[in-house]
Amino acid sequence: MYIGSTDTAIISSMTTHSPLPTTIGCSWTWTPADPSTLNPYFEKMATQGQNFFSASGDSSTWSRRVNAWPSDAAYVVSVGGTDLTTAGAAGPWKSETAGG
Repeated sequence: MYIGSTDTAIISSMTTHSPLPTTIGCSWTWTPADPSTLNPYFEKMATQGQNFFSASGDSSTWSRRVNAWPSDAAYVVSVGGTDLTTAGAAGPWKSETAGG
């Protein structure tokens, strides 16, 4: 888990942590004021042999109209979201399928 006061601080720490993580999963999306400021960190990860996997969105939310950044950023591997069903509101897991 990485914690920081800004998205740049969080992503930057992923590129310098020791030992260097080779696989990073990200299930959250956000809209930075200037996405290009983070692209160099994702590029650095790629050159260091790191893989940054980002969820494309649950319940089929990814589309041209819905921002799913960083899933659509260069050097980021976008992975499909899922449709989760629980036994009730805040209930236990019942089933999960790949989002369509």
